[in-house]
Amino acid sequence: MFEKLKEIQAQVEAARAQMKKNGQEALKEAFVEFFNAHPEVSALQWRQYTPYFNDGDPCTFRRNEVEVQLAADEDGEFYDSDYGLPEELKADWDKAAGAIDELEGLIDDDLALTLFDDGVIVTATIDGFEVVEYNHD
Repeated sequence: MFEKLKEIQAQVEAARAQMKKNGQEALKEAFVEFFNAHPEVSALQWRQYTPYFNDGDPCTFRRNEVEVQLAADEDGEFYDSDYGLPEELKADWDKAAGAIDELEGLIDDDLALTLFDDGVIVTATIDGFEVVEYNHD
């Protein structure tokens, strides 16, 4: 009973898994290009989740702003803007800012959800992605 429906569901799941694999590979290539062009950046990171409460608005999935870790920062901090950035790191930030904005613009919420799931922190380095569970309470 329901064999055709089960077959379609299996096909959809296989297609999702293939899209996730292919998408992560393509995104990894883009990040390798970025890190090779901007060695002043050691990592990029973002949080993505569906909020539990949104002040009366619908709770929809979102990818938050990309944060940047600069190679010259001995503390390994992540920054989401040049506000609070130590003066000695601002030139490195400025070198990479345009490319970071461009890369960030290519990762919309739908793509982020498809490739990395809901409720995670994604850290990208030249070596790939680290994805860890994130609780945004």
